[in-house]
Amino acid sequence: GGEHVLLKDFERLLNFFTKEGFNNIRVNSSGIKYSNELAKALKDNNASLVISPDSGTKEMYERIKRVKAFDTVWKNIGNYSKKSNLSKNLKIKYIIIPGVNSSHLEIDNFFNQVLKYNVRSVALSVEQEWYHSFYPNFPDSIFDLIKYFTEKPKSLNLDIEIYCEAESLLKTKDKDT
Repeated sequence: GGEHVLLKDFERLLNFFTKEGFNNIRVNSSGIKYSNELAKALKDNNASLVISPDSGTKEMYERIKRVKAFDTVWKNIGNYSKKSNLSKNLKIKYIIIPGVNSSHLEIDNFFNQVLKYNVRSVALSVEQEWYHSFYPNFPDSIFDLIKYFTEKPKSLNLDIEIYCEAESLLKTKDKDT
């Protein structure tokens, strides 16, 4: 857990693993610190990177993350996007947090950032604690948000990965209809 890019030996280890032939390294990052070695691994198609800003506005980012790094994170996303060899190497994730970032407007703002920084792949999840607290009685508004989010990439020609909580909600709704 935690921010791997901040580890003292992260870049050295990433470089070692890629030189040894590992080419399916997935890194989850806050995106606050930029790594040249990670950018190189993306370019060489040896790694994939997931950054989860969970927001499309500075105010929402600061509310969720409790740190003032929105501009830095999106700038780093843009730099990784420029270096990424394949669109699927870089995914920007949105975790729906009911009652916090659970609006069409915030999702639209997120996609505006994705397009601004030329990201080609997004991911969606639902906050796990909330999911387990409400399972299996989810409000219709959450189904609506998931459907809204999953339809946006199609219209924008973006790839999407749906994490298990969101996928489970989609399947639950499909069974009900």
